[in-house]
Formats: sequence, C-alpha cells, structure tokens
Amino acid sequence: MPSAAALDLRLINQRLRCLLIRLENNGDFGVATTMRNLSELMAALSQPACSETTHSNDAELKREISAYRANISGLERILFKVEARLLLEKARLEVERTHIAAAAAWVQTSRGTV
Repeated sequence: MPSAAALDLRLINQRLRCLLIRLENNGDFGVATTMRNLSELMAALSQPACSETTHSNDAELKREISAYRANISGLERILFKVEARLLLEKARLEVERTHIAAAAAWVQTSRGTV
C-alpha cells in the first residue's frame, strides 16, 4: 500500500498533468485563461512535497517523485511558450494603445479646427 506521502504526491501530479495538458492544448488562449491556469498551477506547486530521503524505501513514492520531476520539466517547456504568447499579446496591446492615442490626438486637433 502506498504511503500517505506517495498518495499526496500522486494527487499533486494529477493536478499538474491536467494543468499542463490544458496549457499545452489551449494554443489560442486568452490572458484571463492563462492567468487562471497559472494560478492553479502555483497552488499545485506550493503544496508541500516530501524529500526522497525521508522515505527511501517507498518505491511508490520514488515513482511519484520521478513523475513530479517530469511534470516540472514539462512545465518549464510550456512556460516558455506561454511567455512568448504573452509577449505577443503585450506587443499587440501596445500597438492598439498607440493607435487609440493617435486617434484621440486627431479628434482633439479636429475639434480645434471646426
């Protein structure tokens, strides 16, 4: 029977895998979706993890720790993609802001000539 630590880590791994799949498969996500997923991810990551040395004889725990490490590696890969998408969104919003500022300046100028 798996130890309580192995069961806890299994639950954390399941949450991480679900969140990673959601982030990976949601290619055209919005910023709100990203932030919600990242908040859930941070909650999963902030749960206490146990060390290998405290339960060195627990094979199930060792498997879960290995799965946890794989999830973290997958997270690192996905976060680069998320960062790139957020930077693109930031650039798009900056272009919009510039356009709106130019339109507002044009309106101000137009009012002065009418």
